[in-house]
Amino acid sequence: PTPRSASAHTREHPLLLLALRRIPIQHQVALELYYWEGLDTPTIAEVLEISVSAMRSRMVRARELLADALTKLAKDEHELRSTLEGLDEWVAGIRARLV
Repeated sequence: PTPRSASAHTREHPLLLLALRRIPIQHQVALELYYWEGLDTPTIAEVLEISVSAMRSRMVRARELLADALTKLAKDEHELRSTLEGLDEWVAGIRARLV
């Protein structure tokens, strides 16, 4: 990675964590089980004892809330865009580095 992209990732990680803390706990849990634990939606629904359709709705809402929180916290459009675009791949990369 270039120095600029490495620097961006250094800023994005705390930004993502701060944004997660600003959304309701049930949405945090859903996102963390999906992104960090690698569970699929039906498995998360089973763990949380809710229907799969309710879990899908919760995931959609969780991503919306996360995007809203990131929008409020990001310093500029580039930081926001680089955090939101490719969220799945970016979180998977963080997860791989932490494991």
